[in-house]
Parts: sequence; C-alpha cells; structure tokens
Amino acid sequence: MFVYQRITILVTLSLSLLFGAANFSVAAEGANAIKEMAVIMHRLKHYPSPQGKETLRAIVNNKSTSKNERTLAKSMLNLEHQVISSDIAGLKSVVASKDASADEKAFANILLSFSHRPSSDDKQRLKSMM
Repeated sequence: MFVYQRITILVTLSLSLLFGAANFSVAAEGANAIKEMAVIMHRLKHYPSPQGKETLRAIVNNKSTSKNERTLAKSMLNLEHQVISSDIAGLKSVVASKDASADEKAFANILLSFSHRPSSDDKQRLKSMM
C-alpha cells in the first residue's frame, strides 16, 4: 500500500508540474512572443481567455520581451471587443517605428482594426506568424 501511495503522489506531482508549467513555458523562456500572441489572437473572440491573459502577462513581465512586443501584449490584455483608446497611440508608434519587425507592424495593424474578432485576412496573417 505504501508503494502505491508514493507512486500516486509522484504521478500527481509530475502531471501538476507538467501542466502548470505548460501555460508559461514558452513565454517564460523568452521564446517568440509574436508567435504566442498570434496563437492567442487567432482564437480570440471579443477578449483574451483567462489562459491567454496569463500568457500575455508572462510576455509583458519577461525581461527578454522587446518594447514593441510589450506594447502589443499590453494592448491585447486590455482588449475588450476592440482596442481601448489609451493603447492606440502605442500601437501607432509600433507601426511607425523603424525598429519594429514586419510581424510587429502587421500585428499592431491587426489590433488597430480589431472588432470583436480577427478578420479572415487577419487570421491568414496570424497563421504566418505562428
């Protein structure tokens, strides 16, 4: 009986760690934030899911996240059916930035035109970022 309990505890802990860490693993390791945001945006309807918001917060708090990526992630966190007015200037600065990548600029434009969900054209652009 004692061996069975130990195995059960080990399996439970292993699965908890595996699934608990999965939500933050990509963002926490400094992986491609644009890819993570594209996945969230591709599925998004009206606003990010609780899991999406956790990933976005991890991107915002990651030291390796660029200024442009942080601006995009913060705008997505605030998203409710459309971008809030206080995020528009930041998104426009990403679009105008010489330092922004093509994906960052495209993502900022997707957010600026967002209304309830990404358009079919935006979904195609997002797929190319994933």
